[in-house]
Amino acid sequence: MSDQQDRKFTTANVVSAFLLGGVIIAGLVKVISLVLLKSGDTPVILVGDSMKFKAGVSNELWAEVTPHVSYKITAPQPTLIVVKDNTGSDLDVLRVGVPSSGWEVDEFAVIGNSTTAVASITPTASPSGLAANLINEQVGALCPTTPQPPYPEIDYYSDHCGGTKAQFSQISVLVMLGGTMQTVGTLNCLDASGKYRCKIVFKE
Repeated sequence: MSDQQDRKFTTANVVSAFLLGGVIIAGLVKVISLVLLKSGDTPVILVGDSMKFKAGVSNELWAEVTPHVSYKITAPQPTLIVVKDNTGSDLDVLRVGVPSSGWEVDEFAVIGNSTTAVASITPTASPSGLAANLINEQVGALCPTTPQPPYPEIDYYSDHCGGTKAQFSQISVLVMLGGTMQTVGTLNCLDASGKYRCKIVFKE
């Protein structure tokens, strides 16, 4: 084989390897993207200065059960509840394994001069999913942020929709133990300056 043929052969191999490498990299990027999209997170509930229940990476949206009182979302039942620091570090600050016997996450708000549990996240059986509920139907309202269902976000107001968004204060995680609901973790979600710092993630 001549030097010219050698150069052509080598160049062809380099081009082929480059193209193959590009295909492999593109494939890896696609696989990584799919893994990120299917990370095992069910709907993420973000809790801020005001209380927001947002649909997460499952791409499912909230459906109305009872106007301003209860909304549900279809998703696999979680096996782990994680509360993350939402101020930038994304660190886990509370992790609770979820028993199949039952669980509940209560959200507290500052209303007037007191802090009270105003809403909760509970499991739904059929179809499998999560529900956002008012704990006391006489206190506040759950309000969709868009006019037509299904809804990407439900916000809590301490009086009526469009009224006052109560300041969120803390989260309590309860699980069923010995036939009764027991609190296994409570986290204050306001820092010293009054800034919220909680993000709830449900893991499949």
